[in-house]
Amino acid sequence: METFAELLSFHIKRVGITDTELARTVGVSRQTIFRWREGLTERPNSREDVLAIAEKLRLSSEERDTLLLIAGFRPEDIAPLDNGDVGMQSTNGEGSDVLNGDREETEIERSKEEVVAEGKTSISSGLKHNRTRWLVVAVASVLLVAVLVTWLVAGKGSDSDKNNTANAGNGSNVSDQSGFEIAAIIPATPGEVLVVVTQFADTESQQFTKKLVDALQREVSGNRIPDVRVAIGPDVVEESDQALQLSQETGATLVVYGEGDADQIIVQFIPPTASTELAIDFDDNLTLKIRSLALLALGHMSIEQSIIDQSIVLLVQARNALEGNAEADDQLLITINELLLKAYEIDHQTE
Repeated sequence: METFAELLSFHIKRVGITDTELARTVGVSRQTIFRWREGLTERPNSREDVLAIAEKLRLSSEERDTLLLIAGFRPEDIAPLDNGDVGMQSTNGEGSDVLNGDREETEIERSKEEVVAEGKTSISSGLKHNRTRWLVVAVASVLLVAVLVTWLVAGKGSDSDKNNTANAGNGSNVSDQSGFEIAAIIPATPGEVLVVVTQFADTESQQFTKKLVDALQREVSGNRIPDVRVAIGPDVVEESDQALQLSQETGATLVVYGEGDADQIIVQFIPPTASTELAIDFDDNLTLKIRSLALLALGHMSIEQSIIDQSIVLLVQARNALEGNAEADDQLLITINELLLKAYEIDHQTE
């Protein structure tokens, strides 16, 4: 079954209006529409908001009622029942039908309550008979777990290096002498290329981190780049010295970090690019920008590794994706072209 986000996105694309225009009609912020479309907010809290959306998107009665149901609200129209009785129809204005529907719902609710009450009585009776047996099982389980934990601690406590590595793999945190807490990332192994994407401050920015990591993994797989591992780094890294420290601690070839709010992400790299900061707006082209940013990051990483042919292929893909869209991010495109020029110059010098 489609989600509210999927259905809303479908109707918006079909009509061809912007989030801003729809937000103005409904009386909410553009960011609220964006969160509904992306599924960051499951559904509107108000039935009136859904009705306003349906009217602006010119939905049919059936489409409107489907959107209401998926959002968790009662539909405007309810079709006749199979037994010939007529259910509620909000459009016919007949109060008797509404009352009949309410009575039927009340009877159904009472029946449900009776069934639940009987079930609870039955369950309670069964629990009383089995209480002793389950108590014995629970005590035995606790003892077994205690024995296993004792064995694991005794077997691994003497080897501190192995213990630290295991903690890192399980997502625990360690702190250096400066007090800056870094996420437990398994360091790069010999021959492995590690790319770390840090998380950003607010909830929506954290969603950006996950989407960028997914995009990086897709492009690594799609372009068959060997020996690359993409990992999510610390909760928040906003300063270059922190990002550099993270790179040194983990042996990461590339660290993507920055800061964000509800409307925009500022992205930076270690090693840095010529354009020290990239501003990425949360708009209708966010998915396109994230893919281009992932290709840019991998192209930049390839230049740092002196794999020039690979960097050119990746950066050309990033540029073509943006140039095919009239509303592409100019700053992102400028940075891609700067890196492409650098790659071509290096390639020319090595010929």
